[in-house]
Formats: sequence, C-alpha cells, structure tokens
Amino acid sequence: MRIKRLFGTLLLLLCIINFAGCSDDDPSPITLVYENPHIIFNNEGRSITLSPFSGETTALYIKGGDGNFTVTNSNKKAIQTNFDGEKITFKPVGLGIALIKIEDKSNNVYILTITVKYWEENNVVHQRIYIIQGNNLTVGDKSKLEKEMKQSDTEKGYIFTYKEPAEAGGTIRVYYQNDQQKEADFEKEHIILDEESAITIVGNTKLRDYWRVTVKDDNSIFYITRDFFSLIGQRSVRANFTPAPTYCYIKDVTKEYITQYPALEHAYIIQEVVGKRQ
Repeated sequence: MRIKRLFGTLLLLLCIINFAGCSDDDPSPITLVYENPHIIFNNEGRSITLSPFSGETTALYIKGGDGNFTVTNSNKKAIQTNFDGEKITFKPVGLGIALIKIEDKSNNVYILTITVKYWEENNVVHQRIYIIQGNNLTVGDKSKLEKEMKQSDTEKGYIFTYKEPAEAGGTIRVYYQNDQQKEADFEKEHIILDEESAITIVGNTKLRDYWRVTVKDDNSIFYITRDFFSLIGQRSVRANFTPAPTYCYIKDVTKEYITQYPALEHAYIIQEVVGKRQ
C-alpha cells in the first residue's frame, strides 16, 4: 500500500514538473514587420535592395525572440543602421552588400541581406511607327524615305543605369538587331510644356509631358513619354500576348533626311517599349 502511495506521489510530481516545463514556452523566432499591417515584409526572402539615393527606409519592428536584441552590421560603408531597441531603419551610404545580424540572448538569430546598387531599367522595343510630314513630298519619296528609316531603326532595346539622384543621368547601353552594343553616358531632363509650346508630332498628338535624353558621345537626343500609346495602337495590330507598353521613345530624324528630301518637314521614329526595373 505504501509502495502504491509512493508511486502515485512520484507520478503526480512528474506530471507537475512536465506541466511546468511545457508551460515555459521557448521564444518564437525573430521576424521583421512594418507598423502598417497592410504592408507585409518578406521574412522568407530576408533581403532588401536599395539605390544610393533611396534615403532612409521605413522602420521595421523586431518581433519574436526574447526581446533582448543586438544588431550588427557587416558593411558600414554601404549601410547605416539605426536601432532604438524596438525598431530598425537603414540608410544607404555607398554601394555594396551588408549582412545585418539580429540576435537575442536566447540564441535566436535573424540575418537580413541589404544590397545597395544603381537602379537599372531594361526597355525592349516591341513596336515601331514612322511619321513623315511634307505636303510636297511625292508618294514615291514618302515610300522611299520610310524604307530608309526602317533600315536605320535597328535598336532592340536600351538599358539605363541611373547614377544620379532623381534618375537625371548615368549610362545607357543600346543593343541592336545585329547583336552589337554601344554604351555611353546620358543626361535626362523632365520637361512639361503648356499647350502653346507643345511640340506637334502628328494631328492632335503633341509632346507636352516628357523626358529629354541626351546621349553624350554623339549629342544625339530622343524623347520619352507615356502619352503616345493610342497613336501606335491606331497604326498597328496589337497581339494578345504583347505585354503592356511602358514608354514611347520619339526620335526626330528630320535633319538626317532633309538634304536628300528638301520637301520634308518632319520625320519621326516612334518606338513602343516595355520596361523592367532591376
């Protein structure tokens, strides 16, 4: 009987110890969250990409762990870290990759990779049209001129690397249908014109709100706008699988052909491009 009571007491004691151990939960894993619950941070990818001109990031709050956090930064030449014990922000100060290590006293560790690089934009040409104006041009001259413009229009796409604040300059790499490429510095200026100063391209289609891009190696100029999609849509059949366009590039090639075609008033090459920011 005493053995049964002793056994029962030991069993009860083991249950109490087991229950106490189960109720003492380990800290949950460390995660990062934004203050706004509608904005979700990717805690699986654990990476952020910034440009040198991004400015300070939106604060991320550290959740989970035991609450006793330390933060270390592997590359202070690329990223400045600001941590107040609860939330953390990052400010790019140079190019490079930084590993941000967040850990607590319970050995929970979270590593965030931050890459600081110049933004790149890859714009691929999908459709083209050719605008030729000149009331005294013959039908034959217009046909011949359009053929020459098509033969000269060999760009497949453009890659912009923005190395200035507000994307005002950097390098442009142009790649052609013959697989050749050229790279040069460029400047980009945003221009807004009133109705009186707007540049008429054809009919009622005018350049009012656009970027003027100057390629420095040859001082060539082209314009970028989002206003000409309807113009291209009227002149070409858009396939169902064609991606939505991002920009229209406008090149004024009048000076290249005016000597050969004195009756020419204006000649434009318009390229519809699809862009991807990287």
